[in-house]
Amino acid sequence: MPTLIKPVLCYIDTSPQRHEMFGHALAALGADYTLRAYENLSQALLACEQAWERGEQLPALLLYSVQGHADVAPLERFVEHELFASLPLILTSPVGERLRSLETVYRRANLVHTGHTPHSPEEVIELARKTMSHIEATRLEDTIDVRPANFLLLSEEAYLEETLLAFFDTHSAEAHLTCTRDVNEGLDLFTKQAWDHVLLDANLCADDAFTLLECMRADPVHWSTPVLMLTEFVDAHFAKRAAEFGWPPFLLKATLTQESFFAAIAAMSEGAQELLGAQKATACLEAKNKLLRRQNEHAQRELSRLAETLEHTTTSLRRESSARGELAEKLRTADRLATVGRLARGLAGVINNPLSYAMGNLELCRKLLNEDIGTMLRGAIPDRESLQMLEEVLKEFDDSMHEALEGMGRVGEVASNLARFSRIPEDQFTAIDPKAILDTVFRLMSHELSGPGKVRTDFQETPPILAQRAGLVQIFTNLLTHITELRSEHDSTLWIRTESRHHSARITIEDRSVALTPHDFERIFEPRSLNARQAPPSTEADVLSLPLVYHLVHELGGEIDARSHTNSGLRFTLTFPSYHSLTSEAVLRITGHHQKISSSV
Repeated sequence: MPTLIKPVLCYIDTSPQRHEMFGHALAALGADYTLRAYENLSQALLACEQAWERGEQLPALLLYSVQGHADVAPLERFVEHELFASLPLILTSPVGERLRSLETVYRRANLVHTGHTPHSPEEVIELARKTMSHIEATRLEDTIDVRPANFLLLSEEAYLEETLLAFFDTHSAEAHLTCTRDVNEGLDLFTKQAWDHVLLDANLCADDAFTLLECMRADPVHWSTPVLMLTEFVDAHFAKRAAEFGWPPFLLKATLTQESFFAAIAAMSEGAQELLGAQKATACLEAKNKLLRRQNEHAQRELSRLAETLEHTTTSLRRESSARGELAEKLRTADRLATVGRLARGLAGVINNPLSYAMGNLELCRKLLNEDIGTMLRGAIPDRESLQMLEEVLKEFDDSMHEALEGMGRVGEVASNLARFSRIPEDQFTAIDPKAILDTVFRLMSHELSGPGKVRTDFQETPPILAQRAGLVQIFTNLLTHITELRSEHDSTLWIRTESRHHSARITIEDRSVALTPHDFERIFEPRSLNARQAPPSTEADVLSLPLVYHLVHELGGEIDARSHTNSGLRFTLTFPSYHSLTSEAVLRITGHHQKISSSV
């Protein structure tokens, strides 16, 4: 049971105004209590059960204001509940007679019945004062019993009833005596009502009185009711039967006086109170143990929940840390590519301008040498031998200039690639079938791809993606060119696959004969010549083709993954989101326009 910092008062009243007045009265009297007000018993019971389940503080005192028209039967069920079996109860009600019929309520050892229901602020203050007095003076433990005593007499002798009634009248004792001569009726009355004492005539003719006592003690509700046996004499049979029952209290009829009768009743009441106190202590201990068990279960559930939350949080943190690491690596790569892109834009301009002048002048010199100067020299040389030497010189000079122009052209292509690397191709964005674009590129490059090794294709249907046609052509061309240039001349197979995966288009280009060093593979998307020293002498690996592919794929919202199995083989996997799965934000990020582009497939 948790430590009670402030006693909780459970006030049950149908009037919200009395709730408020009672709270103000407690505050005015300086009471440091927590007041919980409810309009009816069901509401109070539900709230207390929920507090019990959560392991919270339960009421230390029940204050119930019963109205004249209220049904008092639920009160008996309420106080029988295990949560309130040991709690003090204060009743305020004008329906005293109806309340006295509630045997469970009036058998409580900690009941105070104040009478009428308070209505005015003064009466409410008086009730609050009595409540505080009850809490402080009795420490929520003492018994205040103001109800009349209820006696049941089972006897066939009329003079016993007359004698007992005379005792009550002369003793000024407030008591009610019910007498019956029928054994079955007596047992029925005993089981249906609550009795303070039962007076049992041991000389009943109809049945053995000890058999009746055995039946009473077997009753599950009223077994603890004190029973006083009245007998004519104590013979061997009576002594034997009394010994079997632990010698219940008895009085001889011949010595029955007012003093002896009330002395016996007082002794029996004291024993009953001790028994009831023991029962109450046991019930309180059981309630405390049950509450501790529930609190322990609640704590175990909370610990399990916290452990699961901690494990989930730890897993999430690990995932977030891993994702941040991957994102940081991508950002570093993107930053390097952005830097190269800025350099590429400047470098392309620096190269293209003087290169165009040089190529134009070389072309002009070649034309003048072949046409004007060559014609003049041929006309000025008469002999055949000198003319033949002139033709050889002119041809060699023309070949050299042709090679120079081709070299400058390749430099121009590099500059164009630099310019393309710094931006996405500028044709119209549209919904494109990547399988159809890859199939077209494959057919156009079939002559180059049919070199060493074999080529295997598996073109399955793919969903349309949002892209530029020229950009996709550039991506597929660069990948096929690079992986082809690095293929082994023997036992190589180039695999090209397309498929649909989880609302996305996936393209795989793989050749397991490619050999890469770990250093080259780690820098595969950086602006450098990819393993150029391993490429065939007749080919030139473009320094910007793979960085350009990486740049274009990510600009389209896709992902590109490069894998190498133990430094043997090279596989590129491209994944593009389906056009129909793109959100407006994704379309804006790819195209720069909020609305989606009309589909062309």
